[in-house]
Amino acid sequence: MSSGSIPCQCATTIGLESCKECGCDSEPWWRGIVITVDSKGGAIEDYLNDNYNGRSGGFTTTKEKLIQELTTTYGMQNGSAEAEWVSRSLPSRPFKDINDVAYALISHLPPISWNRVQPNEFIWRSGNQSVAYGQLLSVGQDQKAIMIGDNGKKAYDSFGIGERGLSGESCPLLAAKSRKAAPGFPKEIGILDGFPVFFNPSMEFEVDLTVMGQTKATRRISAKGVARFRISDPAVFLEQIGSKGNYNSESSFSVLQKYCEDLLKKEMSQHEFDELKSNGSLLENVLLTNAKNVGLESLKVTFDWIGELGPGMFGGPSAMPPGMDPQKIAQLRQMAESMRAARMAMPTSMQGQAATGVPQSMQPASSLCATCNTANPPNSKFCNNCGKPLPVQPTKKVCPKCGQQSDLNIKFCGNCGAKLP
Repeated sequence: MSSGSIPCQCATTIGLESCKECGCDSEPWWRGIVITVDSKGGAIEDYLNDNYNGRSGGFTTTKEKLIQELTTTYGMQNGSAEAEWVSRSLPSRPFKDINDVAYALISHLPPISWNRVQPNEFIWRSGNQSVAYGQLLSVGQDQKAIMIGDNGKKAYDSFGIGERGLSGESCPLLAAKSRKAAPGFPKEIGILDGFPVFFNPSMEFEVDLTVMGQTKATRRISAKGVARFRISDPAVFLEQIGSKGNYNSESSFSVLQKYCEDLLKKEMSQHEFDELKSNGSLLENVLLTNAKNVGLESLKVTFDWIGELGPGMFGGPSAMPPGMDPQKIAQLRQMAESMRAARMAMPTSMQGQAATGVPQSMQPASSLCATCNTANPPNSKFCNNCGKPLPVQPTKKVCPKCGQQSDLNIKFCGNCGAKLP
């Protein structure tokens, strides 16, 4: 069968040349495994695929004949890394079929291991979608590995430090969910439909949080803090966070950051601004208590700034969160300017309500200065223009008929029904 064939999508059995479910040609049992020393493919893979279809029975060759054919027909260079690996890996014996050749080479593939390139990496997956019985898994110092199903979402068998061969016995949970061997197919040849994911169980990592949300009264606020985590339940973490980031450190970190931000926004929406501003532990506790749901232990969560997001928040340096990322500041500034522009486009009668959430008719009247006749913001004590004391604004209406006091927005006395001034 040509190596370019489309794999049968319903095949559940290895060792068959045609699928028992649909009758189409099955892919080789080693589908998904790169059989070469440098993980790039080469002459040996072309040889195996070309000799698979219709040749798994009645096929006999020797090590010497196989190497000669790889050299003369498939272009393998003498002295190359691939040639040396094939010569070193194949035993000097006859091979009864192409499956026998493939298995002999797979059992000599380099161990699957995590060579951490960046010190801030905390998760890594191998490139193959499947692994074969006989492949070696090498887990180093400060590492653990978990076998993930080929759908990329479910965690199965786990391993600590050391080197071991992968098989149905060492990976019983994943083997139970993997393709089965056809009757009469060699028992030592098998496939695990999944791949190992490595992680550092002791590594601590920090998530910077700059969150924009709304309070219970829909006031826009922003909070800036940092959370420090450590993986406490690897299986849960890999399923809930790692799988969404394709088991890449940078992508998984972004998934975790979004998870934290969503939790914080939800918590913001359940409180008033004054409550949040004076009690940062409300936001801290939501991460401390929910981290375990994604397999993490919260070591420390702190918020050093919680403020309101609005047109005036950029009035000076003290109005900005300390150390905020310039890109975040630009985003907040743009939002603030958009809010200001939307407010200015409103009818004058609605602008006060947009700013305070209170209808214009219910807001205190502006204070008019008796000295310079300048209108000042409600509740001002001194004139913004000349600095003279302003008349004290009434906080209640007094009924001229019965003396009952009422709120400023009340038009008629609730005691006697008289019209209020």
